[in-house]
Amino acid sequence: MARQVNPEVLPMPLPVLVRLVNDWGDAPRAVAGKRDDAYPDMPAFRAESAEYWEGFGRLSPGDFTRVANLIRPVFESDSGIECAARLNELMAQARISPEFGADEWTVREVWSAPRQEQLLASAALALIGQFRTDPDAGRLGICMAHDCAGVYVDQSPAARRHYCSLTCQNRSRARTYRARRREPAAS
Repeated sequence: MARQVNPEVLPMPLPVLVRLVNDWGDAPRAVAGKRDDAYPDMPAFRAESAEYWEGFGRLSPGDFTRVANLIRPVFESDSGIECAARLNELMAQARISPEFGADEWTVREVWSAPRQEQLLASAALALIGQFRTDPDAGRLGICMAHDCAGVYVDQSPAARRHYCSLTCQNRSRARTYRARRREPAAS
């Protein structure tokens, strides 16, 4: 009996992963008061990284939401141990398997997963790639702005990022500044 070959999975670009979780995930939408709003325009989102999306067939907002909600707990982890456990769970759920592929002289790592889990597998591989580059689980996080639940990947040299975007950072700083100005002066 011939072995069924699953298609190769490529890692999702990190900016696409972050946007997927922030725009389609239930938690960020609820905190932002957008739970009942329409999802972002999928063709426009896919057009921003057209080359990446070429291997995917038809996807629905439900597919994006499912993957966003499954990936988000990795960003919520309180330790490297918890982060690794959650990533291992994702890999098992996506049924990712490593193999080696080759052309005439080059051997390379190839990841595959069943077609129905390609999106989840691709998102998980993005995180695996991040941890290969920087194994610090503290580089993944949830925005500290009180009215935001977006995720971020901190790729800054100083590793001090705490907000999903400059917009959230600026709003938070402005809120803090206004609060200090309202405090009565100490005598």
